[in-house]
Amino acid sequence: MPTATADRRLRVLLAEDDEEMRSLLAWVLTREGYVVEEVPDGMALQRHLYQVLVQGVCELPDLLISDIRMPGATGLQVLSLLRERGSELPVLLITAFGDRATHQSALDMGALAVLDKPFTVPQLQSALQRLPRAS
Repeated sequence: MPTATADRRLRVLLAEDDEEMRSLLAWVLTREGYVVEEVPDGMALQRHLYQVLVQGVCELPDLLISDIRMPGATGLQVLSLLRERGSELPVLLITAFGDRATHQSALDMGALAVLDKPFTVPQLQSALQRLPRAS
């Protein structure tokens, strides 16, 4: 179960272009106690993060879960952009096309973890355990 302040659950921004996978992940994360906001592709993810980081329209989520290969922008491009802007937002990447180089590149850029599809709920839970906890 995620930890946060007593009056606030941890918020996840979920970027996945496969609608069924996105819905399933949102359901699992909600069941695990997270508040989930969904975006359908890399372009929508970039727009959302622009609103957060540049315009200050809404709060930065506690975690970003993003597919690596999506239309508009890849999860790696978004991770790189976040780090260039000085954001330490925890990022968990998921992919159906993972290879050793992709995993290493993501971890070198500061990804929390990279999960290869298909992954199990326990594998997702294990990756989420690496999320820095609020005190």
